Amino acid sequence: DFLKVEDPEPWDIIFTEIMADPTPGVGLPEVEFVEIYNRSQKNFQLENMTFADGSSEILLPEYILKKGTYLLIYKTSSGIVYESLSNALDLSNFPSLTNGGEELKLIDRDDQLINAVSYSIDWYQNSDRDDGGYSLELLDTSRPCLLKENWAASSANIGGTPGAINSNANLEPLVIPFQILNITPTSSNEIQIEFNRSISNDILDHLEYIEVDGFTASNVDFETESQNFLNVQFSAPFDTNVVYECCLSLNTLDCLSDEIQESACRQFGIPITPSPGDILINEVLFNPQTGGSDFVELINPTNNIYSLSSLFIASVDSNDLPFQVSQISTSNLILPKVHIALSERPSDIELRYEVPNPTQLLNADLPTLSDKEGTILLMYGDFPSQEIIDRLDYEDSWHNPLFDVIDGISLERISEIDETNNRENWRSASQSVGFATPTGPNSQQIPDIAIGSSPFSFPDKFSPDDDGFEDFLSIQYEEAEKDFLLNIKVFDVQGRLVKDIAQNYFAGKKAFFRWDGETLDGNKARMGIYVLWMERFTADGDLERFKSPIILAERLD
Repeated sequence: DFLKVEDPEPWDIIFTEIMADPTPGVGLPEVEFVEIYNRSQKNFQLENMTFADGSSEILLPEYILKKGTYLLIYKTSSGIVYESLSNALDLSNFPSLTNGGEELKLIDRDDQLINAVSYSIDWYQNSDRDDGGYSLELLDTSRPCLLKENWAASSANIGGTPGAINSNANLEPLVIPFQILNITPTSSNEIQIEFNRSISNDILDHLEYIEVDGFTASNVDFETESQNFLNVQFSAPFDTNVVYECCLSLNTLDCLSDEIQESACRQFGIPITPSPGDILINEVLFNPQTGGSDFVELINPTNNIYSLSSLFIASVDSNDLPFQVSQISTSNLILPKVHIALSERPSDIELRYEVPNPTQLLNADLPTLSDKEGTILLMYGDFPSQEIIDRLDYEDSWHNPLFDVIDGISLERISEIDETNNRENWRSASQSVGFATPTGPNSQQIPDIAIGSSPFSFPDKFSPDDDGFEDFLSIQYEEAEKDFLLNIKVFDVQGRLVKDIAQNYFAGKKAFFRWDGETLDGNKARMGIYVLWMERFTADGDLERFKSPIILAERLD
């Protein structure tokens, strides 16, 4: 037989399966492997081509990879575990693959990159299969420029399909429009742009495709061989704490030199140092559903730009000192008014909840969050002398008392102005939004209330039906002159006490209270008219009382 052997071009051979964490096995041998696939119509000699990971480079032995075929590459062990496969190479110097992710490369004899993939644990997109025994599989071999959305945990019962067509090959990847995932300033005049797919080398010769108002790109180069990180240098420096927008034009090509049909834009800026209260804990899921993951959401209520790279998140020990301190080791910015959600398994959060801004859902190590009560510290600065930016001491009793089960329901901050540790400033996320709002506006927020002559402000009606609209009665108190003690009660129209909201509460100049519509015995109050009775007094004997009717409404079926 005559077999014509040719030299490969970039993307002719691609990685299609990665077994980085084979233990505990579910059917396959507990051996790491990678699988490559010849997607071209040519045949290739692999001898002296290089397979590389982040720490080593290995020359491949003689092997002809025919068109349309797979090849399994694995480490030689005490027994040749895949000896029955004709399309397998066992290498004694096969590298140790990192479970959490790293960049893998295939390089030809002329030092030309043929394929590179920077996988991560989040690519499994299945929290039940990302902890060992299952491989990562490519879904569509015709779309190698796609990244995370084109990979998933193997659906094979034995954990993978080494050397054969992937178990996920019949699945259509969810093709997300071309996006800029992140922009990180690396100096006053240089940024690093991360894309959600690999782009063409063509960008290196067309600086005009990169657009920032008032600035001209002077040099570009790729940060990684996967060609989804681009370093861009500009001829002039950016001003500090100013929001800019960077866009890539429609002329941009993907890794196969196909035109990308969507332009992509993202804002960035040179960050400043935050002070206490500049970044707030805005939402927390500390009691996830069985098998689910926690998350903590942050919000920047200011008009400033901050970086997450110098932020730390922690709990406290028995002496109330920082414990389980983890750096939020992401280079992302938190821009004005933006929500950032942090989770150890972002893909699990995406599967369980609506995530309106996926690029703002980030992978980060979190401290252990107790299901009952706990503390979350947000700190800034160099370890171990960080400054506390915000602190939340939460309890499960802060949830809506009318909920029998709180698993999978987050606590949402109601007001950015009120103190973080005021239990009245937190409420269970609404059922109407799926019980959590990671990266989106909170379902529970204080409604706008007109300020009248009374120091107490509140709406005249509310409907505690958990639809995310007027679900609680918010009572705001503000006094500019004296410090008062407050009593707030709710009575029915017969004058019977329904709820004690505040008793001898020292308010200071501002305070916030909430009634969720429950009675003294914890049951839901009936719809109808109630009387809100308020009293304030000082040690000098100043006393004022206020009362007003309020309506507890319900939807009639």
